[in-house]
Amino acid sequence: MRNKVRKQKFHIIGSGIAGLACAKFIRQKHKSAEIVVYEAAARPGGRCYSYYDKVLDHQLDSGTHVSLGVNKSINRLIDKKKFIYRISFYDSIRGKIARSISRFKSHLLVSIFNTPGHEVARSLIKTVFWKLFPFTMFQKKIYYSHNDLSQRLIIPLLNYVSQIKYGWKLLKVEDKGGHVTRLIFNNNRSVEIGARDVVISALDAHNYCKIFGGEDFDYEDIINIHYRTSVKLTLPENKKMLGISNGMAHWIFINKDIVSATISAAGNLHIDKDELAREVWKEICHIRGVAAAFIPPYRVLRHRKVTLKMDWANNNKRPESATTKFDNLFIAGDWTYKDFPCCMEGAVLSAKRAAKLCTKKF
Repeated sequence: MRNKVRKQKFHIIGSGIAGLACAKFIRQKHKSAEIVVYEAAARPGGRCYSYYDKVLDHQLDSGTHVSLGVNKSINRLIDKKKFIYRISFYDSIRGKIARSISRFKSHLLVSIFNTPGHEVARSLIKTVFWKLFPFTMFQKKIYYSHNDLSQRLIIPLLNYVSQIKYGWKLLKVEDKGGHVTRLIFNNNRSVEIGARDVVISALDAHNYCKIFGGEDFDYEDIINIHYRTSVKLTLPENKKMLGISNGMAHWIFINKDIVSATISAAGNLHIDKDELAREVWKEICHIRGVAAAFIPPYRVLRHRKVTLKMDWANNNKRPESATTKFDNLFIAGDWTYKDFPCCMEGAVLSAKRAAKLCTKKF
């Protein structure tokens, strides 16, 4: 009687874009693999997800996530993309949409890297402006989330997972001879790791450093403000997305009756959230050329430590590859992809790299 061959097993820590993309790329190589994802939260998606907001009585995305047409890896995963075709900027001083946007490079830097432009590492700037956007960057298509990010991206990726365990927070690991042998979770739970099992950490940088050691990073915040209006608003020239120069908000997005504003590199912005919502709403009304009679219902979401600060010191500390000191532990996540912005595209590229290495080795 033949011995039953044990399926290849992969343990993925974290169900953000990087973790779930890892599951997809692994499944493409190992059709019958057992892929188990462990997630500390009660839902998948990490920092990219949709949820029902009781205050606004509407489904919202955790933040307005943007992907450019050249971001091919993430775009292949987004279901039924709705693209627009140009980045436009509104100059608050001149009071009009700019026809030439070459002078908005600093605005683009803070938006792409979530870091003040003068602090961004030169190697990262080179990557973006010479590799990611060669010559025709402003002609590329742009996608932004429409409060259905989970439906378009996260839920479809769950189809590649054998099992997902919610409420499982990794606390530490046990190892022997450079091999991870056990994962220790909250609530006195643990999982034994077999000799041929693979572990992929798709944790954010802060939690990874807490568990596996290493010097932590400096981080930046992003603030998103969502307003629920009684009717669909319009921006100048019927734009659905505007970069704002010389304003408090960096970007404004229209999603039917939801108006969303994004403030990048907000770590040093210390202002009461209600006052912030009022000031940004005044700005939106000014751009639209109407009086700010009253402020509609709103939700202010401050995402703390959402990305690494993209300066030279932090970029230099990022990993060189997906390998670790353990032969069966690999890492994924936008922060692990050195010389590339911390973004959805970086998360998918890191997942592809980690999946390729671990499936090749095991």
